[in-house]
Amino acid sequence: MKIKLLYFTVFVMMISCSTQQEKDVQRSVVSEAVLNETIEALKTLYPNLPPERIARGVRHAGSLWWANDGSEGDFKAFCLDNFAGNDDLRGMLFDRLDKHFEAIFGHFNWMRLRLQEPVHLTHGEILPVDQLFSGFNPSAHLINDLYNNKIAFIVALNFPFYSLHEKIELGKNWSRREWAYARMGDRFTARIPAELMQNYARVIAETGTYISQYNIHVGKLIDNEGKRLFPENMVLLSHWNLRDEIKANYSQGAEGLEKQRMIYRVMRHIIEQTIPQQVIDNPAFDWSPFDNTISQNGAPVTAVPEDAIRYQKILNNFHALRAMDDYTPLNTFIRRNFEGGMEIPQQEMEELFTKFVSSDLMKGIGELISQRLGRNL
Repeated sequence: MKIKLLYFTVFVMMISCSTQQEKDVQRSVVSEAVLNETIEALKTLYPNLPPERIARGVRHAGSLWWANDGSEGDFKAFCLDNFAGNDDLRGMLFDRLDKHFEAIFGHFNWMRLRLQEPVHLTHGEILPVDQLFSGFNPSAHLINDLYNNKIAFIVALNFPFYSLHEKIELGKNWSRREWAYARMGDRFTARIPAELMQNYARVIAETGTYISQYNIHVGKLIDNEGKRLFPENMVLLSHWNLRDEIKANYSQGAEGLEKQRMIYRVMRHIIEQTIPQQVIDNPAFDWSPFDNTISQNGAPVTAVPEDAIRYQKILNNFHALRAMDDYTPLNTFIRRNFEGGMEIPQQEMEELFTKFVSSDLMKGIGELISQRLGRNL
């Protein structure tokens, strides 16, 4: 009941947050009339080019053009000056962009990895400055800069964005080069302000550090009779190591089941946020997860619950991502993941999972596991 209540509370908070009045969001200042004028002008200049390519490029670039980028007249002039009017010129432009972006994004990725080393790898004590660097995204302003110097608009104009549905339908007949052009168009599908990108980098780094330091000293766990089930120095990270330890004990018979039940109680306390904060990444206390009591050197100690820190981290991530929604055509984080990141329709993913878990093969595997365990799953 507590678990359901916590999930329901988080859900309600998310819904209420999403219905609050949003701050003013930058919008395109290019009117439909100017878009049409620009398209027709380019059609006149390049009558042999597919009209769809011209229209798609102009409309995509126009959707990203804000007031600080210039007037509508500036937009039209920019398109006329920077449209690659033949296949050879477009190919040269792609090759040059590809080379430069590889250098820029590759080095920024290298910097991000180096900045996060102290919190991801064993480099001794994690200092406050390490946390600050791990939450710093050196490329947060890059996209803004590329819009400000108009490079992003050159890409959007000449290599426009295709939706996932369009890629699925049209991509069947695309050449390798055409796919590369479409991938170039994926670089500038949205215009998210740098401060939102930087804030998300900070939030995700803080969340990562919280998780990476969430160790459970299972060697200090005791049952109701004071019995220890795990090696004294055994430490498991939540939740990957806890999950893997549950899997590892399936073949250990009754002893393994006893260990699994103890870890299950630990995970319940983590989810319900009733876990004593004293036992998180701390070997100084013995903890009985069954009655949720702790002791130190044999003397009882008052357990102080961690409270809602874990769910605050979830909300922090939600708020950081929600702030980006109005700046992208894929206007929810779920859509950005399915259609942008994984490039698979959500419905298709659901159907794959349903087919997988309901297959006769899975049923047979379950029966085999049950037989080997000597008990029902």
